Amino acid sequence: MKINLLNKLTYLPLVLLLGLFGVTGILGVDFGHQWDEPIFLTSLKISLETGVFLPHSYIYPSVSYDLSLLGIVPDIIGYYLVNPEPTVGGLNKYLVDSANSHDFLLRLRVLFLLVSSLTIIWTYLTVISWRKNSLEALLAAALVGLSWEVAYHSRWIAPNVIMAQFGMMTIMLLFFAAKAQNNQNKRFWLRLAAVAAALACATKYQAGLFLLPVWMGTLFFTRTFKIKFIVIVETFFIFGLAYYIVSPGTFLEAYQSIQHLKLVALIYNEAGHAGYTTHSGLEHLHLMANYFALVIFSKYSLISLFFFMMSIVGTIYLIKERKIISWVALGFPILYILYLSLQIKVMIVRNLVVLIPFFAIFAARGVFVLQNRFFNKNSLFRAGFATFIITLLLINTFWLIQSTASIVNRHKTNYIQQLAEFIEGNQDKRFLVSTQVLNDLSSLHGKIPSLVTNVPEQAEIAVFYSSEVSNWNAWTANQFNYTLTWFGPDEVNFNYYPSWAGDRRIVVMSVDKLQNLASLIKWQ
Repeated sequence: MKINLLNKLTYLPLVLLLGLFGVTGILGVDFGHQWDEPIFLTSLKISLETGVFLPHSYIYPSVSYDLSLLGIVPDIIGYYLVNPEPTVGGLNKYLVDSANSHDFLLRLRVLFLLVSSLTIIWTYLTVISWRKNSLEALLAAALVGLSWEVAYHSRWIAPNVIMAQFGMMTIMLLFFAAKAQNNQNKRFWLRLAAVAAALACATKYQAGLFLLPVWMGTLFFTRTFKIKFIVIVETFFIFGLAYYIVSPGTFLEAYQSIQHLKLVALIYNEAGHAGYTTHSGLEHLHLMANYFALVIFSKYSLISLFFFMMSIVGTIYLIKERKIISWVALGFPILYILYLSLQIKVMIVRNLVVLIPFFAIFAARGVFVLQNRFFNKNSLFRAGFATFIITLLLINTFWLIQSTASIVNRHKTNYIQQLAEFIEGNQDKRFLVSTQVLNDLSSLHGKIPSLVTNVPEQAEIAVFYSSEVSNWNAWTANQFNYTLTWFGPDEVNFNYYPSWAGDRRIVVMSVDKLQNLASLIKWQ
């Protein structure tokens, strides 16, 4: 009885982690506008109005559209419960009205959040299957679940974390295949992995690269050449069939699908996308490296950098292990990073979220390698190192809660007051302040703060409202230190989404980073 209870208690931290992720996520879903959501909501409304249940838009494949359809199911049930004599026309109008409501928007965001939260579970189970270490698995899961980048992307009606979830499910199933005792069981898990890879691809096209680790697993885990060949062919057809079932519009509306794919290819491979444009090759790789090292694990760059260094340690250890199973985990991240850096001229960090669970797994491995190498021999050192890791995770926890509170209280918070306190706390600086912000500062205290100037050459720091930048092309994205800070809700990492169309915020940045923004803002 005691052993069973102890086994159950080992899952308690995972349950608490999922609870924290879910509660903070749900409390923060009413964050305002998100620019991609109209794509999916419009497709849903057209389907409800016409009765043709195909997305018609193929910028993305159909999983997000399918989830949107699933989100309308409670309204279908609700209509039949309250209408003793239902009609098709009445149902149609009821559903269209519902799809236009704010309540439906929030419900759909919650659905996407809950599906995204499965990434945490798949990460945990992958490490458990691989390393047989519940603490290492919990650390990897915590690095995913406490990542602000994962958290705010999960609130969107968008495919990014959904793709990561199916991708990590693919890797988990491959590790199940590796541990299976006979060829029949191995083939079973490999088939399921092919289905999961297809679901990832049906979420975002580039996730078709998850078929590579499926084939790697087939080559590594099956025995004879004949079986390897059969399973590779088998998984290819399973992948294609599963994709077709989930995203049939890609084929049924082939012309629209091809045209939309051409548009995406034009933007990402040739034309660029305003401030998110980069040069393929070393520049793109450098920007991605900054994001991985200084951002993905924490709002605080030093914490993120520590865990990134641990991920490098973990990766080196896995390579030195010389176990073929390690390459199943390493294959997709390596291929995906090469694909993005060498082929793509646009960097939007939502496309990198799929890699965060991999970095989390490698970082957890690195932490335990470090502990076993340097801290295990002394109980005091071991306890100190464990306390250090827990402290870093708690800091991430507090930020997750704080950022959620900033969304909940965004209509109550006096951001001008916060700015005034910031200015007073930086007596050694001079501030170039926009006319709009200056007027609000003046109305707060009845006078202009002494540290404010209207001469750019005399100021080190610029302050303005994000809404004052009328041309979103003027922003420069993908700089982890683009702003010094901002005063507004923390529903998004503004340094990586500076053209964000949500709530306006007070932006505080170094004057030398204004560049194209300066001419668009009216300065006092």
